Amino acid sequence: MTIRSKLIYLLVVLCVLVGIVTFVSVYQLNELAAPLKTDIPRAIEELHSVTEMDALVNQVRYYDELLTQSARNYAPDRNKRRQLASGLFPYRERRERFACGNGNRGAGQGG
Repeated sequence: MTIRSKLIYLLVVLCVLVGIVTFVSVYQLNELAAPLKTDIPRAIEELHSVTEMDALVNQVRYYDELLTQSARNYAPDRNKRRQLASGLFPYRERRERFACGNGNRGAGQGG
């Protein structure tokens, strides 16, 4: 065997080894890329939905607190507001008495 044939064999073996290493590397990179294509987008989507639900829960808590505070503020003023409303709208009392049967024409009386 001459030096030229030995160098050709060596070159062929090196090319085969480089091809095998390249194939294995590409295969492993594809295996590593699979989670990037499936798992990470799914996790981001779950995070987005959880964040959206958390924002809605916080909004419900805010409105609950707002309604609770409004009810607390309204409770002591209720009697004052009723007096004011009956003074401003005297027909309301007459209408309520009439509906209860305490007016001029009670329930069940014809006319």
